[in-house]
Amino acid sequence: MNPKGIELHPGHWKNTGSGANGLINEVTEARKVTKRVYGILRAHKVPATYFEDNTSSNQQQNLNALVKHHNQDRDDLIVSVHFNATAGVVEGNIGTEVLYYSEQSLAAKIAKAISDASGLKNRGAKRRTNLAVLTQTYEPAVCTSSTSTVPKEEETKLYQPSAQAITNSTRVVLNRLVAKDPGGIDPSWIKKLDEGKLTESDALGLIFVAIERGLIQGQKE
Repeated sequence: MNPKGIELHPGHWKNTGSGANGLINEVTEARKVTKRVYGILRAHKVPATYFEDNTSSNQQQNLNALVKHHNQDRDDLIVSVHFNATAGVVEGNIGTEVLYYSEQSLAAKIAKAISDASGLKNRGAKRRTNLAVLTQTYEPAVCTSSTSTVPKEEETKLYQPSAQAITNSTRVVLNRLVAKDPGGIDPSWIKKLDEGKLTESDALGLIFVAIERGLIQGQKE
């Protein structure tokens, strides 16, 4: 799969109560992450769109709006960004996963890349057959979802990885991007990785730059 571009949207609609609440507010933080990813894609000249639903008032309206928006063309990869809720801070529940309907290989690689960059547990690729964005859109789609543990006083901030959490696979992606397009990728990203300053949002953006440029390939089941 080699999409022409990436179509991004944060999950849920404008109402901050429409998503998960607890350690963080999903609606607020998913929009921050998605906008950051969109900015990285645009900075690296990757065709990308950003859409957020500010008109719906219930779940069905939201799903209809997302499907309608994405079904305007059939050339790109759809990425829906979410944060999971967990029943308390249980070690086995904390991590990152990517939901898919047909893009199993791609979802698994994205989940691993996010885990490697962020230090979150890799919960892997999970097939879902009941999600509208995955099953009712013409284009291939994945849904990224993470839950991280943070101190109560930091609950409104995104998870920040430590230098020890960064692994070699993220470095490989960055090196490939620099090698393929020396003028389009700033090598300072590698310095940022070395210093432990690469956030989950940064990593997600670079992952989708790599996907668009054919460096991370996915295939249907």
